[in-house]
Amino acid sequence: MEESSRRCYVGYEYKTVDADRYMQDLYSDNYSCFGWELERVEPAAKASDRVRMHFRRERKMACKPDLIRLQSQFDAHAAQIDKLEKSKTKMATVYAFIVGAIGVALLAGAIFSYLGGIYWACALLGVLSAAGFVLPYFCYIHKRNKKTRKVAGDIESLFDMLYSVCDKAQSLIQCKL
Repeated sequence: MEESSRRCYVGYEYKTVDADRYMQDLYSDNYSCFGWELERVEPAAKASDRVRMHFRRERKMACKPDLIRLQSQFDAHAAQIDKLEKSKTKMATVYAFIVGAIGVALLAGAIFSYLGGIYWACALLGVLSAAGFVLPYFCYIHKRNKKTRKVAGDIESLFDMLYSVCDKAQSLIQCKL
């Protein structure tokens, strides 16, 4: 039997990553720089906007400690990007909810004014409550766009750092091959 036809045993280690669906491409494209191969992607158990990605890589790698260090940097940058992306809508949602709650309070005031026979107050509060139901959308859009402009530079610099880490890891793997 020839030496080339013999198979050598290759042991693998496995990693499971849960991430938001919009981060799936980031992980699947860049984890290969750390020696990981994407095996499969499945929806996360309880959340429809999250996915579970299963990776594997060879256990015996010459540069494994350096790759682990670089991968932890990648994971930290990815977590910061995710946090900044979510911050775009967090406060916008709070402001829109507050304005909507004020609209509900004004509607309740309009109803009590009607029941109390104060029809001019009922009409005034009714019009203001209608504005309280329309304004939350515009408030949300305004706050979200303002926050998006504010964090866009930070997100871009984090992506630059993230890709720099991936470049280092890729060159480390190629040098060791």
